[in-house]
Amino acid sequence: MRREAQRSGDPFSPWILADGWRANRDGVRVFVFQEGESRHLVNARRRGEGFELEFASGRRDVKSYRREGYASTLQLEDATVAGSVVLLGSRIEVFRPGRHHTLEMHDPLHQDLVPEPREGELWAPMPGKIIAILVGAGDRVEKDSPLLILEAMKMEHTIRAPARGRIARILCRVGEQVGEGVELIEFEAEP
Repeated sequence: MRREAQRSGDPFSPWILADGWRANRDGVRVFVFQEGESRHLVNARRRGEGFELEFASGRRDVKSYRREGYASTLQLEDATVAGSVVLLGSRIEVFRPGRHHTLEMHDPLHQDLVPEPREGELWAPMPGKIIAILVGAGDRVEKDSPLLILEAMKMEHTIRAPARGRIARILCRVGEQVGEGVELIEFEAEP
């Protein structure tokens, strides 16, 4: 609702402010992130221009936060932390000098309307452009063999064979823009 109010430009809408104000108590947002096998629970409370973040290991204060495009800078207690943050659906890619973290945000209210791929189907993990197809129909491939390359967010993503098998059909072409969840290759796994 807040996004709709902000887009409408109505300066008198009660939803236009995004400052976390609550009538009777602190506004708390709970986030659950998955990073590999680790799950992180974070409680976030608005504190002036920043936030108080509560983790299992303790609390940290974010005194200020600024974002321009993908570049983000925050004042975390007495340290300035800078990097890039790319949101891809529920996945968050965080890039800092010498470090890269991939987080999956769990939202219990989110309902994924893209059906789960069935065995033998290879789908686009995100919207992008097909820049190379490395196999042809009828080709036999080994597990993890590169099949095609998808360009998204100025990065190349290689779609690999999930198992040893045969390419039944190629369902896309080089130069084609594809949406997230679009089937790219029909694949027949072999024992």
